[in-house]
Amino acid sequence: ATPTAPLQALVMGVIQTTRRHDIQNLAVSPPPSAQPAVLLLGGGVWLAAAVGTSAYVWESSGRAEEDRPAAALATWELRATLRHGALFTASHHAVWSVRLSDTAIQGQDSMRRAVTVGEDGVFRAWHFGGSAGLDGELLWQHDIGDARQAVVALLGVGGCLAAITRADQRSLQLFHTDTGVLIETICGVWPAGRSSLPQAAAYDVCNHLAIFSSIDDCGDGALALVDLSDRAAAAAAGSCAGPWGEADEASARCAAEGSGGPWAASRVVPIDGPLAGPGRVLRLALTVPAAGVVVAVVHEGDPSVMLEVWDEKAVLEGHCA
Repeated sequence: ATPTAPLQALVMGVIQTTRRHDIQNLAVSPPPSAQPAVLLLGGGVWLAAAVGTSAYVWESSGRAEEDRPAAALATWELRATLRHGALFTASHHAVWSVRLSDTAIQGQDSMRRAVTVGEDGVFRAWHFGGSAGLDGELLWQHDIGDARQAVVALLGVGGCLAAITRADQRSLQLFHTDTGVLIETICGVWPAGRSSLPQAAAYDVCNHLAIFSSIDDCGDGALALVDLSDRAAAAAAGSCAGPWGEADEASARCAAEGSGGPWAASRVVPIDGPLAGPGRVLRLALTVPAAGVVVAVVHEGDPSVMLEVWDEKAVLEGHCA
C-alpha cells in the first residue's frame, strides 16, 4: 500500500489569556456553511470568546488570495469587549457562554447582536459596533438560575430571537432580542418518562430547530424536537417586529401550570431514531447543515462512549431542510 502523508492542521491564530482566566466558551459567526461565500464577497468571520468577566469579539480582517484562501483568517481586529465586571455581584463570577448574531442588524450594517450567560445566573442581551461602540450596550437581563443548566442561541434574521433552554425548568423560552419581551414559553421540552433526567440540548440555527435528550432510570435515552421555524419566519416577515400574539395565552398557561398541558405537546415532537433508545443516550450533538449530517456523542453501555456521524434526515425524521 502506498503510504499517505500525515494530516496537518494550520494554526491561524492564538488566543492568549492570563493565568487567572480560562476560555469558558467560543462562538463563531456566520455558521461554517455560510463562511466560504462571505469570505469570497470580502466579508469577515466573527469570533467571540468568554474569558473572565468579559466577552471579547473579533472580526477577521485578512483577504483571501487565489493560492492561499486561508489568508482571509490571518489577521483579526477587536470589535467589542462586553464587560460584565460591574454587573456581577461576586468577584469570582465569569462569563459562562456567549453567542453572536449571524448578520448585522437590518438597516444598521455596523451594529450586531450578542447574548451572554454569566456565572451569576443572568441571561443578557447586547448591541455592539456602530453607535454601541467597542464597549457595547446592555439591552436587558433576566435571571435564569444555574448557568450550567442553560443553553442559549440567537435565531432569526440578524439574531432577532434569543432562545434559552433551562434543564431545571425543562423549558424553552424565546425573547425578542432587542426588547427582552418574552415571546413564548414551551414547557416539557425534554422527553419525560420513568424518572427521566435532561441530558443535553442543542440548536440547529440554520433549520431553526432545538433538540433535547433525556435518560430514564433504566439507562435508556429519548429524544424530542421543537421546530421554531414559524417564529423565525414571523421575524423575517416583520423585520424583527413580529407579530407575536398567537402563543401568548398558551405560553402563560404553560408557565403557570407546568408541562402537562396539550399546548406543550403540540410544540414538542418525539423523535424515534437511532441516536437514542434502549441503552443509548445522546450526550452531545452538533449539526453540520453544509454536509447534511449530525455529529453526535452517544453513551452506549458502560463505559462505552462513541463519536458518531449520521445523515441529518435519518436522525431528525425529515425536520431539516
